[in-house]
Amino acid sequence: MSVVGGWLRRRLRRGLAATARVRPASCPSPPQRILVVRDGGLGDLILTVPIIRTLRQHFGPAVSVDVLVRKQVADVYRDFDQIDKLWTRSSHVGSAFRTIRSMRRRRYDLVVDMVLSPSLSFALWVVRVAPGAHRIGGDKGELVSLYHQHVDLPPRPSLNLLERLRRIGAQAFGDTALVDHTPWIDWPSDVIKHADSVWQGAVEDENDSVVVLINLSAGIPARTWPDDKYQELLGRLIDEYGGRVNRWVITAAPHE
Repeated sequence: MSVVGGWLRRRLRRGLAATARVRPASCPSPPQRILVVRDGGLGDLILTVPIIRTLRQHFGPAVSVDVLVRKQVADVYRDFDQIDKLWTRSSHVGSAFRTIRSMRRRRYDLVVDMVLSPSLSFALWVVRVAPGAHRIGGDKGELVSLYHQHVDLPPRPSLNLLERLRRIGAQAFGDTALVDHTPWIDWPSDVIKHADSVWQGAVEDENDSVVVLINLSAGIPARTWPDDKYQELLGRLIDEYGGRVNRWVITAAPHE
């Protein structure tokens, strides 16, 4: 099975390389239909908001900006008014083919790929939904041939996620300056009000209080710390900051 899997991956990589060679000579100016591709969890999607917002501001109201994300986290963009069309990537074969067919009808001329380490299956989605589009991305791995404009990014430990995304976005704008650096999204007013009330309940006086917030959640179980590591962290923080902190807040997902 591993021999067959390796053979298939090599064939797919060669196919992607061949697709990249028959590519547009340059990025369309201005583009008419843009597809932003983003993988990851809720936090990753929120950090991508400035890129989407700036694409809209940079190219004007006439441009169409669509986004492709994983189905599990799509709700975070559901009411985001900077997006014309929200597409979700499903692992179900029938649903995937229907979505790809619908997306191809949009005839994208620019793809801004914000997936920093795309899987082979994700790369195949990009090629299938926008075969004639100019593609911008920053992956350094085996899929580098997928992009017509490749952003040379330093290794991950030396550059934080938001800065990596901004460098990829800057290629699409032709300028390193982004209009909006704030990674925030247009949540419904009732959600904002509820979040504010919860926070106000955690701090007695926001002007004078020093609050430490520790989030126990992780994107996937493999990234979750063992309990003893959190206990050690809290112990050290209390020893160092206990006399200067007014309130300790610990957050976690409901199932945790």
